[in-house]
Amino acid sequence: MTEADSAAPAVGRVSMTALLVLAMIMWGNTIVAIKFVGGYVGPLQLVALRFPLAALFFAVMLLPFRASRIWELIRAYGGRLALMGLFGGVLNNAFWAWSTRGIPGGTATLIAALIPAFTYLLSALFLDERVTWSRSFGLIVAFIGLIVLIRWGTGRELGLGALGYGLLAVIAVATHAVYTVLGKPLLRDQPPVLVTGVSMGFAGLFSLAFVSPGFLAKLPSLPISVWGSVLFLSLLSTVFAFAVWCEALQRMPAGQVGSFTYLVPLVGVLSGHVFLSEPITIGLAFGGGLVIIGVIIVNRG
Repeated sequence: MTEADSAAPAVGRVSMTALLVLAMIMWGNTIVAIKFVGGYVGPLQLVALRFPLAALFFAVMLLPFRASRIWELIRAYGGRLALMGLFGGVLNNAFWAWSTRGIPGGTATLIAALIPAFTYLLSALFLDERVTWSRSFGLIVAFIGLIVLIRWGTGRELGLGALGYGLLAVIAVATHAVYTVLGKPLLRDQPPVLVTGVSMGFAGLFSLAFVSPGFLAKLPSLPISVWGSVLFLSLLSTVFAFAVWCEALQRMPAGQVGSFTYLVPLVGVLSGHVFLSEPITIGLAFGGGLVIIGVIIVNRG
């Protein structure tokens, strides 16, 4: 073996790591972009903008090479994949858009860090995943962090409205956890990128229900910045980031890949501060820290 041959795997790992960091930056900015676009269109209209485009991008990427495998997947698991598209695409993004009307994008991103904890909770209830004391303790820590985030994270006086918007963010987290739990059985023997692509295809189809003549008439008046954010959400945050994630899972240990997700809330808070002028409060830092510590305990428990 030559020196160049032995260096090739290391170069591949370095490249994959760089792509993963880039994907986490995309995911960290997702809720911030949702909040920005939500200032111009309604939550369901945002869904109608994002997912038909994402479905189109996935179709271009997958259909020319794996069309027969996709039809087999739909015939065998069409109902489950449709539910994944409904929960992980339509409902998830609609609830995020509604929640960010009342809470900062950075706070919402930290609440989104609870997704692995909710996923474990649902897996324990419906997939017979083993419950341990350490993971239960991690859940408690994470949920205490959630309470701190909603109560003190915004730096504003807590009202009933803010509490309601925080609850909408929690529902958004729960819908993503449902998406993950629905997909877990499929991922035992199906390529992750196909499962993601087909489920997002169903999300795109469902999203067409929110297209109306009034909505279409409104599109030409949307600023370029909104269209740029929609393209970011559809192409980079959905297609690119998920493609990188699936490729990384095939090349690297799952635990190592999962550890990169701890970058997401950090990026989200910083992006909210830079792009939306959201303050970074002591409550935000402390509550977010508790959430992340709790999720780490859950993941490693």
